[in-house]
Amino acid sequence: MIARVDSRQSFRRRVLLGSMLGGLALSCSEQPVSVAVRSLEQSGNVAFLCLSRNDREHPGRPMQHCGKIRNSSSEDPGTLHAFVTQMTRGEVAVIDLNEETVVDLNPSKPGFNFIPVGAVPVDIAATPGGTAAFVGSAEFGREGIWIVPTRTVVQGNPHLTSFAACALPSAPGEMIVLTQPTPDIISPSKCNAEPYDDPDHPQGDLALEHGVSGTLKLVTTLPDLGAVVVMDAQQLIDQPPGSFRACPIERWVSLQVDLPPALPQQRVPEGGFPPGESADGSVCAMTQRPDIPTASNPLPRPSGLAFDPSSSRLFIADEDAPVIHVLDASSPCELSESSPLLPMSVVRPERKVVTRSLAVSPTTSAGKKYLYATDLLDGSVMIFDVSLQSTDRTPLLRPYPWRNPFQPLDRLSFSVPVRDVEFVLRDRPVTDPSAGATAVGLACDPTHDDSLGARYRTSSDFSSGARPYNLRGVFATIALTNGQIMIVDVDDFDAACRRPKTACDGDEQASFEGASGELSCLMVQPHQPRSSAFLHLSNDANGRVPGLQSYPVLSLGTSILPTDQTADGVRYPKLLAPSAPGIPLMVGGRVADEPQTDPLIAEKNSVVFDLREPRVHVEQNWSVAFEGAIPGFEGHVGRLGPASEDGRTTFFDGGAFFCDRGVHDFDAALTIGKNEGISDPATMQTWARDHQDVLQITEDFLLEDDPYWDSVADHCSWLQCRETFGTVRDPKSTRDLPITEAYQGSLVVEGVWDFVRCCFPTLVSYTVRPRNQWVVTGTAAGFLHRVVPDPFTGRCVDSCDPNRSLLNARVLERERSEPVPALDDPGVFRNPALQFVLWRGTAPSERKMAFTFVQKDGFYPLFINLAAATSFVQPQSLTLAPTGELAIADGSAQGLILVDLGSIRVSRSFF
Repeated sequence: MIARVDSRQSFRRRVLLGSMLGGLALSCSEQPVSVAVRSLEQSGNVAFLCLSRNDREHPGRPMQHCGKIRNSSSEDPGTLHAFVTQMTRGEVAVIDLNEETVVDLNPSKPGFNFIPVGAVPVDIAATPGGTAAFVGSAEFGREGIWIVPTRTVVQGNPHLTSFAACALPSAPGEMIVLTQPTPDIISPSKCNAEPYDDPDHPQGDLALEHGVSGTLKLVTTLPDLGAVVVMDAQQLIDQPPGSFRACPIERWVSLQVDLPPALPQQRVPEGGFPPGESADGSVCAMTQRPDIPTASNPLPRPSGLAFDPSSSRLFIADEDAPVIHVLDASSPCELSESSPLLPMSVVRPERKVVTRSLAVSPTTSAGKKYLYATDLLDGSVMIFDVSLQSTDRTPLLRPYPWRNPFQPLDRLSFSVPVRDVEFVLRDRPVTDPSAGATAVGLACDPTHDDSLGARYRTSSDFSSGARPYNLRGVFATIALTNGQIMIVDVDDFDAACRRPKTACDGDEQASFEGASGELSCLMVQPHQPRSSAFLHLSNDANGRVPGLQSYPVLSLGTSILPTDQTADGVRYPKLLAPSAPGIPLMVGGRVADEPQTDPLIAEKNSVVFDLREPRVHVEQNWSVAFEGAIPGFEGHVGRLGPASEDGRTTFFDGGAFFCDRGVHDFDAALTIGKNEGISDPATMQTWARDHQDVLQITEDFLLEDDPYWDSVADHCSWLQCRETFGTVRDPKSTRDLPITEAYQGSLVVEGVWDFVRCCFPTLVSYTVRPRNQWVVTGTAAGFLHRVVPDPFTGRCVDSCDPNRSLLNARVLERERSEPVPALDDPGVFRNPALQFVLWRGTAPSERKMAFTFVQKDGFYPLFINLAAATSFVQPQSLTLAPTGELAIADGSAQGLILVDLGSIRVSRSFF
């Protein structure tokens, strides 16, 4: 039954409603509200097509001529379009990048109207000539591929039934369009050589695509089934609009997990040390890697894809099995799998390492190719050498890993996980005036003034040529989940000119006058973050050279102590740089006079910042405190166990992790004394007792009127305890309990008699201090140490791992009568960032003495911050656009963001 309304009543109601709306509009007209209309939301992936929207029959155009009008042809070259999946709306947005507009496919309908496809679009791929796009859909119950002929798109007003879809046995993963080689005399056909059912191809004819020599095939993964399938692209396009038939799969490849019985050892890098070997060549059990049996029969679950066109290899990440599948895709109809790559972890070799996203680099100037793979667990990036001549299937290890112990040995790690990776190859070749030709990939030449490579040198005012923001070479762009796009050097064509003018280690010549003159030989390192600034002293360079904000100052509590050559100044210790001629010292942003290194004449304290590895430097405050507290025990409490007859007891704190925080015991002090050259056993024992760490009780006593004191009156009193141990604000040395043995959750300490337990009957707060040593801490670096639990005894010991050799934070004083040591000498304190010598004063040093100084400037990586304007950024994918821009699909509210790699900034965005 249909209800009808009297026309006169309807008219009166419309008049009344109109009056109400009109009054409402008038009442609100004084306060207009602007609401941003967003067309794109929760974008996922992007594909680029060249289309002529004026050609409604064959809109696809070859990408290499897109937007370029050729004099010899009147054909419309088309414009570049981006097809962007909308994950929650089940649509594909269309953006005309030439017109810089989001295309509304049905202007008669309010809002922006896009291409409707199945729900949960997971990926998109397109034919190279723009005939069609394919969208993978993970919609429950309708998993499959949606076929989007571009002729249907340009005709406007598409509906869901305007497009065909085909069903897959499970949800698809990532997709890629590959070419099946076909002889010129044979027409494109299916893998079985049968002709197509409909030779007219009413939805689009791939034979009309220019520059394609073969038959196009769509390759997609089926993660739930552990397989890869191949489908003929033309056969998919020929599906009738509105149909949902089974996808015509031509080849099914069940992925294999071909693991060796045990994981192989990774190749030792340049400047590295073999497993099980210490720096002096002796055996180091802590770095010996046992044979790790591989997982038995893991099932594959394919994830990200990366295709190398030069070798026709298809790499497939796996989220469940510890392999990266390698397939020969030279003939997609005969897709076959070969030996996989083996992701693994040096730090935790027993961990099953699985991967998510992949990217393969262009060929470098040295003929190398690299695969970057994202670790699914922590979002770090492993690097594989996948050059044709390479036989190594494990991740590469970083050269000279001991120089920068802050970075993992076998991967790139950032403060937040990596979302996606993309490689770029950029060059702006100069023209050879004699030949009138240009050459891509020509290296900058710092030695021969008359060479073509000399034209790429850094200009005298640092505004052009080889410089941080000039990307010329092969680079990896890495999208982080916080919206930052990091730039990583892979093959910088200008690397040879980004260096000092003098010789570096391994150089055969002594002068490089055409170089930039920077202060480090490692300004550009393959597979390391790129610097955003010069490391140069020139004002024109606007460089960032690590230095001091002001000279180090010695204090005792709140008092500043003199350290000059006055009668009072010589009583106190000095903090001086070692002898390092030619290494500049920046103080307050200016180059200071060469620091005085002799304690007998030096007036000012100083240090040397080690610029050989620039990536270890960050701005931070440094403190060098005599018998300073080891950080990390604030808020901790422990329990004193029963004491033995000799006054030893165990102190328990299961959450302390004493080894992880760098605690030394008596045996560790003996080792240090031996390294200092002490050979007499009696002298060694005495020295070790004077330098072992102590547990300092920082707990206050119970209140004087607490009933507890009456119950123990025969053993101790509040006044006796106070006189013996002092107060928390003014403690006495009796609160220091020497540490005989140290373990992760407990300490064996001396000097704990019944009186001590009587004064401190409950859980006590505490800290740990080294005796007669200065403790170096940085607000960013913390307390650097190499203490680990002994794998056999559990005792806290210094690791013999040579890659941790620069993790130092303990300093011994030197006598002023000793000769001044040079840089890197044994008597010099050295950590990754700085070096200095601490000279003893004529008076003994006191606890609470501390040198403090501020490190100004450091290493600042080059990155693009997509979150600069808004925090609502969730990068989903990175794609190199045909324009040379980097395209980022944002899963939040920013739509599609394009980054200009020439200016290293966002060039445009569509949302």
